[in-house]
This record gives sequence, C-alpha cells and structure tokens, in this order.
Amino acid sequence: MSQSLVNMIQETLETPRELTAKQAVALCTEMEVDDPLEGLRAERMAELEEWQAELLISPLFTPHLEERAQCEAVLPPEGASDELLAKIPGLLMETGVRTPIHYGQEHIRVAPTESALERYVRLLNINHSVPATVAERIGALMPESARLQGMALARCRVWVTPTAAQLLETLTSAMVAHGSLRVEKLAFLADFVRSNRPKSADELVDQLKNLVESYKTDAEHPVFSQDLESGQTVNIRSKYCGDEVKAQRLAMAHEVMSDLNSNG
Repeated sequence: MSQSLVNMIQETLETPRELTAKQAVALCTEMEVDDPLEGLRAERMAELEEWQAELLISPLFTPHLEERAQCEAVLPPEGASDELLAKIPGLLMETGVRTPIHYGQEHIRVAPTESALERYVRLLNINHSVPATVAERIGALMPESARLQGMALARCRVWVTPTAAQLLETLTSAMVAHGSLRVEKLAFLADFVRSNRPKSADELVDQLKNLVESYKTDAEHPVFSQDLESGQTVNIRSKYCGDEVKAQRLAMAHEVMSDLNSNG
C-alpha cells in the first residue's frame, strides 16, 4: 500500500490549483510584487522566514474532500500507520513533485516545501481509521461515484474519539435503516459535530432542534443590527449563512432527526 499511497498523494499534488483573488492579494502585498505568481517563485520564497512562506502557501496545500477521496482508492478502512504517515513527506520530496498554480491565463509549477507537505499529508487524515461496520455500510449502500467521498468523510478527524466513533456508528445505522445514507448528509454531520461536539445521539437531536428553532426565529424576527446579531450568534448557526445554505442545513437537520427517530 505504501508506494501506491505515495503515488496517489503525488497525483493529487500535481493536480492544477487556482490562485484565488484573496491569495493573490496576500502574495502581492507580502512579496511586494505586481504578479502574484512571481511571488511564488522559489528564489522569492527563499527571501522569507520559513513561517512566513508557510503562511502564504499553506492555503494552496490544504486538501479538499475530493483530494481526500482520491486517497480512499488505495486505503484500507484501518488507514495507514503513523510510521508511514511520518515517512510520506520525505518520499514525496524525493519525487521532486511540482504543483501547477494558475492565475488568469498564466501558471507556475511550485515545489512544496517539506513543512507544507507534512501539513498536507497530515490533513489528508490517512492515518485515521473508519469503523469496520461503517465502512461496510458505505461500501454496500453508497453508489461507486459516492463511496470514496463517503469513506473520506467517515475518516474525518471529528470521528476519532471513542464517543464520536460510537455516534458515527449510530448515525450510519439509522441512515441505513431509513435508506438515506448519502455524502451530503455525512458532510453536514461532520461539520455540525465538529462545531457542537454532541456526546450522544440524544444530545445531537437537541442541538439540531436548536438549529431549526434558531433559523425559525431569524425568519420571524430578523436582526437588522449586525452588532446585535453578533452578540446573538452561537456556534450552531452563522450570521453569514445565506438562504440557500440555511435551506440545505435545515433539510439535513430534519433528515437526521427523522433517521434517529425512526431508528429509536
């Protein structure tokens, strides 16, 4: 598995990345250049302290769900060992991996620093395990197009504690019973549990009810003062949450509560 995993991670790193406007402004400001790609050149990066360079390039080397899902093609449910995790950045450095960074019509191939690779590999979560029963449910009931993303979401850091792992078992069991095991729901739950840290399914249901009620209150009594809303906002919702996102989160909350009620 080790070489196939290194090859897969190298492949994800060699996938072109688009420099966002925010990242471009940060590079131009910090590097005092007009072209942000010029600021990414090795000789310019070498002028910075290591922590400064890492701060600038780390957003470019933060794996998204799609990249984590790619690794699932070569990962067993139990994940990679911590020993292999520690070796992979060095092995990647030996390959001379380069990442294409695009901005507008131009691009540059950037060699990630070893510290950037260490961070990237760590955030892939490849050394986390997925409970065997959860992996079986995902493998048996999710379509092939969704299975790898489902496994990547089940391997998120949020599920590593025994309490969280048991909650994931309960949730996937309930979703299977309700015929509703989907990537969108696993993604919602990973984000929600990360923010709210419920210790049981019952506590999760209470928190979801609070979420639903908070959105209902928003609709009935909109807050026009941002300072006031800032004081009212809690971690179950966001004052920056648009209507489309709210609708999606409400739908997911209702589905999860329905799953757990029908399972209980």
